[in-house]
Amino acid sequence: MVNQSAGMVPEEPIVYSFQDVVWTRNFTLCNKQYLLKSMNYFQKGTIPYSFGNMTIYMYNPQTDLISNKTNSKNVYEPWVFNTIYKYIQNDPSVGIIDIGAKSGIYSLPLGRVGRKVVVVETIYQHIQHLCASVIEKKLTNQISIVYNALYNNHLDVPFRSQRGALAFGNVKQRKERTVKEMPLSPNNLYRKHQETVKTTTLNDFLSLAEVHAMKKVFIIMDVQGFEQKVIEGSNHLFNVKNVIGVYMQWYNHGNTIPSGFLLHRFNEWGYEPFYCNTMSNNNPCEKIDVFKSGVHYDGIIWLPRKKIGQV
Repeated sequence: MVNQSAGMVPEEPIVYSFQDVVWTRNFTLCNKQYLLKSMNYFQKGTIPYSFGNMTIYMYNPQTDLISNKTNSKNVYEPWVFNTIYKYIQNDPSVGIIDIGAKSGIYSLPLGRVGRKVVVVETIYQHIQHLCASVIEKKLTNQISIVYNALYNNHLDVPFRSQRGALAFGNVKQRKERTVKEMPLSPNNLYRKHQETVKTTTLNDFLSLAEVHAMKKVFIIMDVQGFEQKVIEGSNHLFNVKNVIGVYMQWYNHGNTIPSGFLLHRFNEWGYEPFYCNTMSNNNPCEKIDVFKSGVHYDGIIWLPRKKIGQV
């Protein structure tokens, strides 16, 4: 079982990679952030959260759509963070697994409010931005990083980056063993290239000490339509850990085969889908029919089904 040294505050975030059968430490992934930062490729954006403003390192707003939205409007899906925080703020035993964390739009504020967070990212550029923010905010004891792609089994998956306008990027699987990174290239910094990333499963996280130590778990999942593959590899984790909620993107699904699988699997586990669109009352989420005709949800949250008589 891998763990940080007790009582020590690392200068850089701990970065892990799952290599076929075991977790290993990656001691080099965050080093490049110093060079990139000095070359002015790392820029700061200020985001207002319910506890106050927070700055993070993002991409150039002139070349990245999401960074531009964050920088110009000072907001990027704040209701997602607010919703998650609403459910965990009174229970310090809840830890976070943030899958597809990008530059830490949710992980960083959750770490700032004292939560233990395990970030999962496939794109090393995102990890370097996240490293810069974690170091500056002195959150190295709160946030750990996993450099892997999430799937339902263990594969070596090649992916390549290409020039485009969405520098936050995402990873999309093509066929069975190929992963392609969608458009990503701020200021030509990341030239077209291909590299190999290993996949891991959520079940593997049970042997990661940071997750093992979490009494309760909340999962954030932004995997661009591949939620089914991630959930297929998570049955053991859901059986062992007390997962109190799962937030996932839903706009890629609608009335599709993957959404049917997800609804069936979460129903078996005792969860129901909710949509959260307001923070104005004590229970901001309403139970929904994810297959309702003409209704499209950008993101939903799975919550444990209340037992009869439970308030």
